[in-house]
Amino acid sequence: MECLGPLIAVALIIWGLLCLFAKDLVWSLWRFSLRMEGVATERTDLWDIRITIGGIASIVLGLLYLVVLFAPESLLGSGPTFNVPTIQRPTRSFPATPISALPSPTASP
Repeated sequence: MECLGPLIAVALIIWGLLCLFAKDLVWSLWRFSLRMEGVATERTDLWDIRITIGGIASIVLGLLYLVVLFAPESLLGSGPTFNVPTIQRPTRSFPATPISALPSPTASP
């Protein structure tokens, strides 16, 4: 499970690079998925702008995720500390009774 975090970060970065530099490939994947749902598709300038913004956001998020995963604790700090009071339960102490002093289960009262 430890390798899942870096894989997600790398996948985000790769998707962002595809959105920036291989828009035709991304459009063909997008069009294919929409055609499978029966939706008519048309590539517009707005789509190109949205994919560019999404690609930049994806790269930034992937890089931030990698920094959080691999940055030393001295860089990130120890994180927030919360002063949450703990509830102390009373402890019960029972006197120790030797097993020989216990009544036997077959003895009648």
